[in-house]
Amino acid sequence: MSVTTSQVQKIRKGGVWGRNITSCIIAFAIVGVSVICLLAAMGGVQGSTISMGPYKFPSTALEPWSARVYVLSMLAAFGAMAIASLYLIRAVFTDLALGNIFCEANVRRIRNLGWLAIAIGVYYWLIPVTYAAYAMLAGPLDFTSRDEPTFYVGIGQIVSGGLYILLSWIMAVGLGVREDAEELRRDAELVI
Repeated sequence: MSVTTSQVQKIRKGGVWGRNITSCIIAFAIVGVSVICLLAAMGGVQGSTISMGPYKFPSTALEPWSARVYVLSMLAAFGAMAIASLYLIRAVFTDLALGNIFCEANVRRIRNLGWLAIAIGVYYWLIPVTYAAYAMLAGPLDFTSRDEPTFYVGIGQIVSGGLYILLSWIMAVGLGVREDAEELRRDAELVI
């Protein structure tokens, strides 16, 4: 299969657009996570709720400092994983914008993105466990729970992560085949 110059130019333009859009999303995510963490640290706004996975914590539940620390640490952990995922996606788009479609760095980034997706799935499973541990130590909080199946959301993230890791493996094999073909071509040119 031959790749034309127009196809590479389309990929490069798409990479520029993807990089710019992802940069905006990262900026909004950093501001959003910072504001939510600041609100959680202050105990929330009267009459509002802070959502974390399947739980909604009203401002009255965040009155004890231990509840604020618990909610803040869980929000910060999820925010860090989500923003790290966005940075990896932005780096892939940056390489695409430079014309580096199949490169070792993108293989590594996609593999790391898969591991982060798996970590987010495990994190989602651990939310009820960490809340149970908190409730045993500090007492239960006044919160509401959405009917969101944490098991299925976590499994979905883990399956997605597995697919990213499989994709990175396929890209690594393709990259190796391409490098072998280039080496054979160089050897053939030397013989001629």
